[in-house]
Amino acid sequence: WPKTVSLLARLFPCSHLFIGTVLSNLLSILGITCIYSLTRKRLDRKCAVITIILLNSFPGSLFFMFSYTESIFLSLSGLLFLGLENRSSKLIMASSFLLPLTRPVGVFSVVPIAAHCLQQGQNGRRLALVLAPIGGWFTYFAWMYMLTGNPFEGFVAQKHWPVNSIQNVFRPLEFIEYLVNPIALHRYYGSLLDRIWWVAVVGTLPILWKLDRRWFFWTVMLGILPAILSRFASFTRYVAVVFPFFIALARVHTFYQTKLLLFGVVALMLAIQYWLLWRHVNFVWAG
Repeated sequence: WPKTVSLLARLFPCSHLFIGTVLSNLLSILGITCIYSLTRKRLDRKCAVITIILLNSFPGSLFFMFSYTESIFLSLSGLLFLGLENRSSKLIMASSFLLPLTRPVGVFSVVPIAAHCLQQGQNGRRLALVLAPIGGWFTYFAWMYMLTGNPFEGFVAQKHWPVNSIQNVFRPLEFIEYLVNPIALHRYYGSLLDRIWWVAVVGTLPILWKLDRRWFFWTVMLGILPAILSRFASFTRYVAVVFPFFIALARVHTFYQTKLLLFGVVALMLAIQYWLLWRHVNFVWAG
């Protein structure tokens, strides 16, 4: 993301902030378009429209407007799953290679790709698709080594955020304690909002298992595991890119036809989004 912004800033006589903001908005439109196309093809137009409404009204989606990695990660995710749906090897390889270069968790795209290959009965040559995100991950390490002299510098930097640790995976009782003991409505550490979204994501997993195993695994990798590793820190922002979560919510609505509930949920999420936006532009923690 910073390299992309830097390259474009050399082409246009604008500040990095302006370039980043414009690029983030354009990429978010691309990502939303991909998700709409994917949902309409797999389900129907109504479900696709509701998915986009829920995604855009979600509080964490406010970061699609700013110079964060959410927009580029969402667009690459959308392109990846469109490639899986259309069986486009080139699109799968290109998007999954770039995902780990955007965020380290992008390497988990290997899981839905592997599930896709097994589901489609792909031969050994097709199974080589799983090497693309792994290649992107090693490219990330090589790039970090060139810049800092330490390929793992990005992980070393995580020590400055004490709640982030891979060891948290092996502390389930501590995680449960963190889950049931929020200390504020919303802050970096102990946010009630972050916990509410996580519980909602967990609740959609059975739906996603029935809809598409690839969506299920992607949601687990991006919506369940990061919350465990980081003790919910920034989860409101992270879950905005977990698009299968919103597809599952839209599916529930189209099944039960609960228009009043949908209106209430969208109105509430928009109110929270505007509140977080106010906090963000006033330099108060928003996600």
